[in-house]
Amino acid sequence: SDLSKDYYYFLQGGDYQKAYKKAKNDSEKQEVIQQNAVAYACKIAFNGNISLIIGSKLENAWYDKNKNIVLYLTNEDYSSLNNKTYIYITYKEDTQDYECVCVSRSPVYKDNISLTDKYSSTATNSTYASIGNEIIRQGMANKMNEIMATENIIQSRTIGNVNRYFNLAILDTVELFKPNE
Repeated sequence: SDLSKDYYYFLQGGDYQKAYKKAKNDSEKQEVIQQNAVAYACKIAFNGNISLIIGSKLENAWYDKNKNIVLYLTNEDYSSLNNKTYIYITYKEDTQDYECVCVSRSPVYKDNISLTDKYSSTATNSTYASIGNEIIRQGMANKMNEIMATENIIQSRTIGNVNRYFNLAILDTVELFKPNE
């Protein structure tokens, strides 16, 4: 019965509502929120990018105090040069939603960073386009490095749970969980 199961049972199955209700303290609640956010971030990252999905594995993820996320994915189906991807996903407070900003082969070198349409030099939004790629890319590289600080690293069992979603092909069913709703 549900009574005998703790929050982690539901968290593993991706039932965030129940997991959150069962969570006994702030750190358990935070784990529910973070796992959901990371899974949702993966869903956004993969949206329409089929090459990322097949054979991909979440190796690591970072979640900062502003709810921004960096995902680190590997893919065994690609040559060793191209099988590492860092994806920077920002949390937008105004829409209470996530947005994919850039994909990078390395979070350190701005030359490896490809910006999403909204931020690239062809952006319809002239603010981003006019600044030019250079400054934005440099900014993204710096931001990613900041987020990837040790204290923002996600615990490994969260990574394992999200990878199970990949394997079960249920990633696209993940919705962003908002505790206060």
